[in-house]
Amino acid sequence: MNILIFIPNLDKTKVGGIWQYSVALINTVVEDRENRYFIYLNHPDDEILGIISKSENMQLVNNAAVLHVPLKEKIKRKFRKYSNKLFGRQAPPISALDLICEEFEIDIVHCPYQFLPNTSKTKRIVTLHDVQEIHLPEFFTAEDRLYRADVHLQLVRSADCVLVSYNHVKNDLLKYFNADPDTIRVVLLDMKNLWIERAVEKAPACYPQFPFLLYPANVWMHKNHLGLGKAVLYVRNTFNVEIRIVCTGGNKEPWFQTVATYLQENNLEDNFIFTGSVTEGELLWYYKHCRAVVVPTLYEAGSFPLVESILLQVPVICSNVTSLPETIGDLKFLFNPTDTRDMGSSLHRIWTDDSFLEESRANTVIQTPKITSTGALKILKETYKNIMK
Repeated sequence: MNILIFIPNLDKTKVGGIWQYSVALINTVVEDRENRYFIYLNHPDDEILGIISKSENMQLVNNAAVLHVPLKEKIKRKFRKYSNKLFGRQAPPISALDLICEEFEIDIVHCPYQFLPNTSKTKRIVTLHDVQEIHLPEFFTAEDRLYRADVHLQLVRSADCVLVSYNHVKNDLLKYFNADPDTIRVVLLDMKNLWIERAVEKAPACYPQFPFLLYPANVWMHKNHLGLGKAVLYVRNTFNVEIRIVCTGGNKEPWFQTVATYLQENNLEDNFIFTGSVTEGELLWYYKHCRAVVVPTLYEAGSFPLVESILLQVPVICSNVTSLPETIGDLKFLFNPTDTRDMGSSLHRIWTDDSFLEESRANTVIQTPKITSTGALKILKETYKNIMK
């Protein structure tokens, strides 16, 4: 079969985890020797282009491909256009994606994010990462909730198959969208060949000279930087201990001002360093030099900072939400992200208790095989075959 991975304008600086998921998908299917893969990518991406260049069963395609349509096909399309006009018929427009599907005889279009590709030429598979707006509606405008509900309903009803990474997302689709359980497949991608295995560690120009915890995440509401600030204040007031945290990731969102104001009002500015977006080499440095990683998110379909910490054997504590307990595997490293006292107690322990720190590090060794060998390729190949029957 010919399978098109549809990521036309994927920009890792804007989409975060979706980019990481897409790279993980490509790294998974690159080992498939039964099917041929075409990567529809208009946005230049060195990571993805590097994978394609080393693979015999992958080929890059983009909008430039439609400029090379054979003359015979162009004449046929013009005849169809004028014939329809002559007889008063309205022909549906031919999209660039349709042209690519025809040109490369595509059987399946697989979009690794929540978008239904506009084509009538092939079967369509979509990955739906989460329905966060149902669980945290206060973080979305009414317009955003309506838009997401419409998109998700369209995906569930129109895609030939919807892939999710965890059972909690599948259960949401069954409960809230009346999805057909036969069209929802749970596939957790193998977390290997990620950027951390190829990045070259590089110290930031100005790096902290003191111990710190790391939280790598964009400053979005559900990432819960505000809750993290409250927990650090709790530790100060309860134990007279100052915890310092480095937060990497985009911080230009309006929500950042709310977080910054809270930290300023509570004299916590020296406890937090917001670096903004950093390079892969710099992020690797932060991972390797932090005391531990903390992931206080309120909702996450799957947490790449948690996965990366495990793979790098960095001690980590995290929220007890969605898939995170399954990923970390041990309840003692979990906290309630809405309970300031619970989160603060976990922060204090990972900051001051060396034996607890080493227990967390040992746990990452136990969990690594569970996230690097998930059998994803076998499930994906079965899924491709089944929808073509």
